[in-house]
Amino acid sequence: MTVRVAAVGAGSWMTRFHAPAILACPGAQLVIVCDPDHAAADALAQSAGARAVPDLEALIADGDFDCAIVCSPHATHRPIAEALLRAGKHVFVEKPLATTSDDAFALVRLASELGLHLSVGYTSQHSPSAATVRDWVRTQLGTLLQVSIEFSSRAGALFAAAQDDPSATYSARNGGGQGHTQLSHAIAMLAWVTGEEAESVTAFTDGRGLDVDVVDAAAFRLTGGALGVAASTGTLAPRLAITQRLRYVGQRGIVDQDILFGTAQLQRVDGSSLAAPRDHLRPPYPAEAPTTAFLDLVLGRGPNLGPPEPAAAAVAFIEAMHESAASGARRDVRRLPEIRA
Repeated sequence: MTVRVAAVGAGSWMTRFHAPAILACPGAQLVIVCDPDHAAADALAQSAGARAVPDLEALIADGDFDCAIVCSPHATHRPIAEALLRAGKHVFVEKPLATTSDDAFALVRLASELGLHLSVGYTSQHSPSAATVRDWVRTQLGTLLQVSIEFSSRAGALFAAAQDDPSATYSARNGGGQGHTQLSHAIAMLAWVTGEEAESVTAFTDGRGLDVDVVDAAAFRLTGGALGVAASTGTLAPRLAITQRLRYVGQRGIVDQDILFGTAQLQRVDGSSLAAPRDHLRPPYPAEAPTTAFLDLVLGRGPNLGPPEPAAAAVAFIEAMHESAASGARRDVRRLPEIRA
């Protein structure tokens, strides 16, 4: 069996990671590239032996493909993914799934109703330690009491570059900002690991003179009762270390997870500890793995390692965080009926 793949978007992440993963995957073939930037679409198509089309309408009209990898500006994810799903195609969407809970939830429901695969491109849950962390949190900690998140990066430079160009990928109009672009990684991981959503959020954000959030701080309560805090900034100078960490505190122990380096440690109340096993032949941040896993899913060779429900929960969290920061009041987080993967 060969699965025919469409690439929607021919930007840097598609050309650096998604397309090489498609080309390296046994049983997969990149057959069509869609991007309004005709030069970019033609260049990727020629390098992959595919054909290029100028827009979504032409892609849907062509129809000679089985699934699509969507790597386009955040705010375009719902209309593109929805059109592809309604055309009967399996869809992989780069993170975030959408920029509003309405859009995210609609995509989850539509894929379920149509019986089609929908995956989201969060990378960290594909690291060797991620499944171990999920098992530890669900079986070793007892009642989860507290979660703390620290996510610092240099993404503010992307937002600054997009400030005066509304069409830019990371502009306010296209859903840029630290929450959607960066913090959502950790929130989606939290939902995937715990099987819980945030119930309510109180937050502050700071744009540092830009039209999008660059620094975020949020306190939240999970549906299971645990309290949490999340701090994220895109302001790091070049020589300062990037941090992407979660800590889960339970009645019977603590799990520390580093999603940048793919490491984790369990500390038990009896004084014993465990480190998650590491596969030194695999990169700690496997950027091509989400694409490969999605293709294996479509080919019937594996499970959905990028399920849309935790990603939708992250969208709802970021939405409520922005609403709370704007209003100065606590906000309830819209909830899916079930997110456990």
